[in-house]
Amino acid sequence: NRKAFSALAGEETVNGLLEGILTSDLYNTVNRNDTEGFHRVQARINGMDVPFKEKVSTLGRMLYSQSQGDMNGYLKYAAVYSKKYHWHDWNMLNNLAWEMYLSELLQTPKQMKLARKLGKRAVALEANYYTTDTYAATLYKSGKYAEALKWANTAVDLAGKAGEDYSVTAELIEKIKAAMN
Repeated sequence: NRKAFSALAGEETVNGLLEGILTSDLYNTVNRNDTEGFHRVQARINGMDVPFKEKVSTLGRMLYSQSQGDMNGYLKYAAVYSKKYHWHDWNMLNNLAWEMYLSELLQTPKQMKLARKLGKRAVALEANYYTTDTYAATLYKSGKYAEALKWANTAVDLAGKAGEDYSVTAELIEKIKAAMN
């Protein structure tokens, strides 16, 4: 059927739909903590001849490692996923860095190294309120308070110019100042 659909809609469209369905399946199995289902979806992906196989498989391994509390696996797959597939996408890098900031799995400056790297790259690609705020947050969680304060203040300035609400960053600034004392 795939060949027939590709002839009608185009290979790129069909691949995009398949990638979306398989990605959704991975998220669903991970969210349900369904290890068997996760491995079935991964096997299905690995058996397909599609250009996105490695990308979706890597995302799945990253999500699964995170859900299982496997910090090393999570960081390994997150590094590959971000650098190989999203290195020029500030929004995706910013989202990954933010997820790492929020993660209870990552607590030490060494563990937060990738989050800082992704946040810094996102800022380099697009310095806006969201990227500078995320970068400040990753620096704060890493114990780099002076640099975090600088970027948090930059985020507030950018938010003010854009008319954005920066109350979350104002709270972060208070946390940074408290940590510095």
